Amino acid sequence: MRLLIFFLFISLNSHAVQFNKYQLNYVVLEKTAEPFQIINGHKDGLITDIINEINKEINYTNKINTITLPFLRALKVMEENNDLRWISYGAKEWSTIQSKLLSKEPLFKVEHKLVTRKNFRFKKIEDLFGKRIALISGFNYPGIEKYIKNKKIDVLIVSTHASALKAVKIKRADAFPEILLRVKHHITKEKLNIKDYEFHNFNKYIGSYNFHLAFSKGMKGQIDKYDSAIRKLRKDGKIKKIIWNYLR
Repeated sequence: MRLLIFFLFISLNSHAVQFNKYQLNYVVLEKTAEPFQIINGHKDGLITDIINEINKEINYTNKINTITLPFLRALKVMEENNDLRWISYGAKEWSTIQSKLLSKEPLFKVEHKLVTRKNFRFKKIEDLFGKRIALISGFNYPGIEKYIKNKKIDVLIVSTHASALKAVKIKRADAFPEILLRVKHHITKEKLNIKDYEFHNFNKYIGSYNFHLAFSKGMKGQIDKYDSAIRKLRKDGKIKKIIWNYLR
């Protein structure tokens, strides 16, 4: 029994010791961040590729300590290690640690769509009243939360984007609001038929917004050089080229 408790303790705390106070730590989110961060894939992820280009631009040659964690665990650990040096990605519109300290320069803009089965009628939010939508556990949906709170819209909470898309397909859910680039990635990855889905304009409820680099407090004095590198990569067309690589 004591041995079992010991191993459980080690397992629960194994992530906490991964941060290295002498290196730059790059936080990668498991599963929910694709295609922005990809684990064990043919590509490393859109954000990862941009960060690699930025590090070349600023002549950062030291080893980077990559930390891979589940989404909610990552948020907790980033908060706990905010005085160390870590980098990830985020947006001003989010309410997590990923919105607290961002690059001034945006990386790129993301657009949300409401994903439904074919022939689902959607023109306004009232079309979802009495329907069920799939949402990712831990994610924020500020434009529609009041309708969920007032029980106008039913919710199916899932842990992955693949689960949400499959739930829509088999009619466990009627719709799924998500970033278009991410949806297309998972449809391709899961070998689903894109013709089974419709993508409705959802900007009125979840508007387009920019992704930025997200930093720990320990990175405050270094953000300017990252902003300079982002500007140069954008001017040189390298960020567009990276994005295009994930749209093919």
